[in-house]
Amino acid sequence: MDYFKHDINASDDDKICELLATGGYELLGYYWRFVEYLYSRGGKVNKSKLKGVAWSLHMDVDKLLSLINDYTLVLQEDEVVYSKRILSEVEEFEAVEGTYDW
Repeated sequence: MDYFKHDINASDDDKICELLATGGYELLGYYWRFVEYLYSRGGKVNKSKLKGVAWSLHMDVDKLLSLINDYTLVLQEDEVVYSKRILSEVEEFEAVEGTYDW
């Protein structure tokens, strides 16, 4: 998957506004980089891997954990962090992959 859909009004989302108000643009950058990471991994990541994820993305692990735990932009279930939207879009992409000659 080389790209993903991005809402043009994402910065108006209440959750994003809360993130900006408390974490500033640095945490917003963390969010979008983590979104990219999730897309590259099929929409989910195991919680036990988050320190390594933070390291590989050049992020402060405590800020990444704050992004995950303090905001409802991504979900957690059992030992997995994921996004329903990303999972849905990855599934949609995989359903049509190969039908277009890009």
